[in-house]
Amino acid sequence: MKRFLVFFILMAMSVVIMAGFIGGTSAFAATGQSWSLRMGHFLAEEHPTGLASEIFAEEVENRTNGRVTIEIFPNNTLGSTPEVADMVRLGVVDLGIYTTGQLSAYANEFYVPGFPYFFDNHEHVFASFAAKPGQMLKDKALEVGFVVLNLWDNGFRQFTNNVRPLNAPQDFVGLRMRVPPELAMEASVRTLGATPTTIAFAELYMALAQGVADGQENPLGTIYTARYFEAQRYLAKMDYMYNTSTMMFNPNVWNSFPPDIQQAIQEASDVATAAQHQMALEFESMYIRELTETHGMEITYPDPEPFRIALAPVTEELLQVVDRAWYEEFVAAVDEVRQSMN
Repeated sequence: MKRFLVFFILMAMSVVIMAGFIGGTSAFAATGQSWSLRMGHFLAEEHPTGLASEIFAEEVENRTNGRVTIEIFPNNTLGSTPEVADMVRLGVVDLGIYTTGQLSAYANEFYVPGFPYFFDNHEHVFASFAAKPGQMLKDKALEVGFVVLNLWDNGFRQFTNNVRPLNAPQDFVGLRMRVPPELAMEASVRTLGATPTTIAFAELYMALAQGVADGQENPLGTIYTARYFEAQRYLAKMDYMYNTSTMMFNPNVWNSFPPDIQQAIQEASDVATAAQHQMALEFESMYIRELTETHGMEITYPDPEPFRIALAPVTEELLQVVDRAWYEEFVAAVDEVRQSMN
């Protein structure tokens, strides 16, 4: 497993090196003001986000000749996910990588990328992020106090449980499913007939191990790196909802940088984003293989159509709290990307 991770880190770093040659690097004098930044995120260091964070920090330091250094705090080291997202907004923490689900605490429009079955696949997601839909999310983030440099992959969300395989909506009835404190997931689980149970991410492993919840839903990368396979037997690969991560700065911190530093940091973020997207795609098959062959999980691949029908009311419920004009513009932009790909 370690050799596998090392291989992909080297592959990702080749992307970094090539981007440096192609795009050039910013030149800085060895003297002048310097910045030491703290960055938090909620995932394990071996997760694609954790690995890409290290690439980002190294790229920033290289591109600024050491004038900007970043200390990374993974695994919710600085506090719970909602707490640290708020710390970034208040300037207690300089920057972080947190999902649009966390940003929904500040604007309901951030629910939209996570509406059930909203995106077709990863390629559709990444193309949308690079086009108008991505810019709309960045603009909305700025309105509520975050400067978003790039949108990272956190993956399509899957269900695990320790009671039975999940192949149809009725299989969810009666299960206690842990969800984060986000309306989209709560509504989805409730609509499928399970009981949503809100448990902090840092406490989830123990809650599953002790049977406080029968199951949970998260992307494959989180399921694997958090070792939920030790407490869960069944995994339903449903891709029912997409999870977007944002690399976000506190606006005052970002605005304190001169333009050349901002440019260098943005370039470093662009390189790390490409590496993160690449690793997210490459790691998915590895996660499935490891979960089944090494750790004995039983994976099912339910027909998505019954779930699309069953979860349709969730979209209508969420639209009651979202700005309709913004939603319609976002949907039109995502559809335009879809058509251009087809």
